[in-house]
Amino acid sequence: MMNVAVAGATGYLGKPVVERLLLLKSNVLSLGAKPATADLLHNPNFMHHETEISADSQITRFFEEFTSIHGPIDGLLILTSRSARGLETDNQGDTFSKNLVLGIEPTRKLLLESRRFLNLGASVVVVSSLWARRIPEPAMYLDLGNEPALSVPATKAAQLQLARYFAVLWAKDHIRVNLLTPGWFPRPGPVERRDYISEITRRTPMGRIGQPTDLVEPILFLLGKGSGFITGQELVVDGGYSLW
Repeated sequence: MMNVAVAGATGYLGKPVVERLLLLKSNVLSLGAKPATADLLHNPNFMHHETEISADSQITRFFEEFTSIHGPIDGLLILTSRSARGLETDNQGDTFSKNLVLGIEPTRKLLLESRRFLNLGASVVVVSSLWARRIPEPAMYLDLGNEPALSVPATKAAQLQLARYFAVLWAKDHIRVNLLTPGWFPRPGPVERRDYISEITRRTPMGRIGQPTDLVEPILFLLGKGSGFITGQELVVDGGYSLW
């Protein structure tokens, strides 16, 4: 049994991880902008706070409440970094600067505010992005207008380096910080765009998009004892997309 805090637990990628953790009898502290579903809320090992992490001054209180009941946190999973959509090419206002801050601030805040609640030997997993090291190909997004904003590669690169820096700072306390980088895991939209999915799959050696369940075992590996001598590293789960 582990005590795990998950930021973004109720989102598209986070919920399957939380469901598996609860099956393993872990105690889960959930932080996120979305409400939790009834099936999660009925589980006595699940505690949820609906919050905007970058702006909330009560994050410390949420950690205090959880650890007062269950003890120190063994694992922290950060799934909350925002990715703005649509290119900011008009150069009007401070949209670009705001997106930079919104993209990195939740990760920075969670790392700093969680530290005193982490067990010695705890594991932190930051969910990163392919755009930390690569540049999106605009043609893949067709006419959808949902290509990553200009701020996204900069923000994701900053997140990657922030996690690596904390891996160094916390190594003396045997606290590990690693990154998990998903490939293409598009959320189902109101209208199925097979042409969009085709643009993704034909560029992916394994020939399909990712499903949220594809991330569960890699995350559990990074949270668990099997990765006890791994820190500051990036595990890429992308069906081979980044090979080309």
